Amino acid sequence: MSVDFYISNFAGGGAEINFINLVNLMNLSGYNSQFIVNKSDGPNISSLDDSIKINNLEVENSRGAIYSLVKYINQSKPDIIISTLTHCNLALLIASLFTKHSTKIIVREANSFLDQRKSLNLWRLFYERIRAGILYRFADEIIVNSEGARTQLANAIFIDHAKIKILPNLINYEKILSLSKKKIDSKLKNLIANKRLIVSVGRLIRNKDYFTMLRAIKDLNRENIILLIMGEGKQYDIINKEIIKLKLQEKVELMGYVENPYNIMKIADVFLLTSIFEGMPNVLIEALSLKVPIVSS
Repeated sequence: MSVDFYISNFAGGGAEINFINLVNLMNLSGYNSQFIVNKSDGPNISSLDDSIKINNLEVENSRGAIYSLVKYINQSKPDIIISTLTHCNLALLIASLFTKHSTKIIVREANSFLDQRKSLNLWRLFYERIRAGILYRFADEIIVNSEGARTQLANAIFIDHAKIKILPNLINYEKILSLSKKKIDSKLKNLIANKRLIVSVGRLIRNKDYFTMLRAIKDLNRENIILLIMGEGKQYDIINKEIIKLKLQEKVELMGYVENPYNIMKIADVFLLTSIFEGMPNVLIEALSLKVPIVSS
């Protein structure tokens, strides 16, 4: 059986990591799984097993991928394609309406459907709910990662709760524990020496709300603390400006994407998460597996 997975790229987000972990393990179990991507870039590509084929559509976005997806399905004839994130799901479902080959389509919502659209005006929100409500009915299966996400999605797109299945995110505990035992870079050791270490991991995007995190660090007013933020994203510049504005340059370090965050998480005094919303917060589960004290808003 061939099971293909469609995502935009291999960015440093939880949805991408979850799919990479799943495909790696499925291939070990004997499935013929491949990736379909708009672009084969992003830091998490290094976590993908070398034996897994990547079909690069070489398009800028999922809307531009529809024709290429139709062509791919007709030529490759996969038994199943699973996609994640709304824009990929919609593109795949539209493409499936124009293919000659009948492929089972499974779509996965990785986040809280309404929470991530709180900034939209009423008409735009209504349009997105109706669009998803129509197209998701063409999916063979709809998957979410938590009960809360299922309730919110069902209400948002006017679909029966029973049609949405819950499949929790995959957490590879053995890999996390193994990586947590790796030695820490000497430069980082010097940076955190004799300080209480606070760690946060996540993309630098609006819904992670790093501004609340920075204000909390400012209000702590402690000299012997340091916050390490591991992740990359489009808010890097404005977060960095906020660090300077709050005069936290000596207390906060933007580390960018870190391939192995677990050996740093393991020695943290606190793991901190200030997200406005999450579908299922993988990093909290990972921090729990490392027995790190957690503060989450």
